[in-house]
Amino acid sequence: MFLPIEVMMWVIPLLIFQISLIILCLINIVKSKEKSTGNKIGWSVIIICITLIGAILYYFLGWEKKVK
Repeated sequence: MFLPIEVMMWVIPLLIFQISLIILCLINIVKSKEKSTGNKIGWSVIIICITLIGAILYYFLGWEKKVK
């Protein structure tokens, strides 16, 4: 019924990483001033539904890079 401790040692850090990445992406979307409301909703749905892959896609395709 329970997972062995060896498996849990890998699963828990990965879950923490995944949840942190999703929250970070969603915060970035909410704070974004240059994205339209439709883009924000679209990226939010992708990140929530596809979780890790959606967050990685957002990082590479949708994240606003600040240029100085």
